Amino acid sequence: MTRVKAAAALLGSLAASLAWPGGLAERGLRPDFLLLFSLGAGLLGGARAGFAGGVLAGILAAPLTLEPFGLDAALLGACGLLSGELRHFFSAVHPGVQGTLAGILFLGTSLLRLLLLEISGAPVASLGLLPAVLAGTAATAAAAPVVLLLLDALSVFRTPERGRPVLV
Repeated sequence: MTRVKAAAALLGSLAASLAWPGGLAERGLRPDFLLLFSLGAGLLGGARAGFAGGVLAGILAAPLTLEPFGLDAALLGACGLLSGELRHFFSAVHPGVQGTLAGILFLGTSLLRLLLLEISGAPVASLGLLPAVLAGTAATAAAAPVVLLLLDALSVFRTPERGRPVLV
């Protein structure tokens, strides 16, 4: 992993998140490009790169969200670490694996955020946000193969595999 390429990919992920059309984002149809960055770091670079990439992506995104500082870093770091550990069991370049894992991670982090909203007693009706969460899950899962293909083609996180057996 070259640090310059990783920094450029991280900033590109943030720019893609900010430049996404507002009409689609209001309906929840916005891929989480920072989660996809940490997923790509984990699947293509390993658990260590996934954790570091996720934490950096979360720190970069934290000032743009209303969530407690550090929550994004913890969630995205955990997603990158988990995807790095799971890459030993599945093919990191298989689009089905990428989309499924991205959807599961997005849904899990989003439901955790909704649970935290509910526990904190926020005036937001968290159950009313479920359709937007499901739309975001579908958008993130659909965007995952394209984003990870770009990260792989640019060799941002690629490390050589050493003949490990995979399930898919």
